[in-house]
Amino acid sequence: MAAHRDGFHVRWTARQRLEPHQHRIHFTHVRGISRGMDVTWFLDADGPLVHVRIEHDLTWRGWPIGPWIATYIIGEVFVSHIASKTLRTLKQYIEGHDAPPSR
Repeated sequence: MAAHRDGFHVRWTARQRLEPHQHRIHFTHVRGISRGMDVTWFLDADGPLVHVRIEHDLTWRGWPIGPWIATYIIGEVFVSHIASKTLRTLKQYIEGHDAPPSR
């Protein structure tokens, strides 16, 4: 996976596990700056709408830069921004406001 944040190119590899009956998708980041991070997408139907919430486990085990920097710099500046951008793009695509993302 890859994304851009204000000119910074960010890449990572994640394992995905689907839980369709619980309406969840889990990701475990196994490579990249976010290695070790666990992510869960919660999908909740509300009539014709689907609400999506993303939770990140930002424990950052073993990072030499310390938990404050990992949480507030990497977590807030990169992870939160990229997750919000992902949700916006997904919403536009599903609602037909935009062409499908190119590969």
